[in-house]
Amino acid sequence: MGHVIGIVTGLVWGFYHWRDASILSTESLEWIQTNITVGAIGQFALWSIGLVLLSTVIAVIIGRARGKRIMKLIRWRDTLAYIASGIMMSLFGWLFARLHLHLFDRWFLRHGKIERFPNRQGQPVETASPPRP
Repeated sequence: MGHVIGIVTGLVWGFYHWRDASILSTESLEWIQTNITVGAIGQFALWSIGLVLLSTVIAVIIGRARGKRIMKLIRWRDTLAYIASGIMMSLFGWLFARLHLHLFDRWFLRHGKIERFPNRQGQPVETASPPRP
């Protein structure tokens, strides 16, 4: 909580201290005044609207012609299941990896071979294969 209060206090002080400072340089302001005009903004808006309408028309035309085929290829339920599986593995899979590294890896490094692990009677496990020279 103390960190939050410190950050908020620093921000308030900074806004008060630099209240008259300009964010943009003089060169930036001059470029904005000469290049960004009402006509340029209107032209940008019209081009954006035109591109949105064109992409919508193309999507409708392709959707009618190939929509069912595309939907069969996508297989929404499988795709959502894969996405959910990936999210769950990324959220919880690292727990199993950490468990493996911190627990089982220590056991392996301590004993070195599976044959050296003790059985229930406390004796090392005997394997069917003869020991290597």
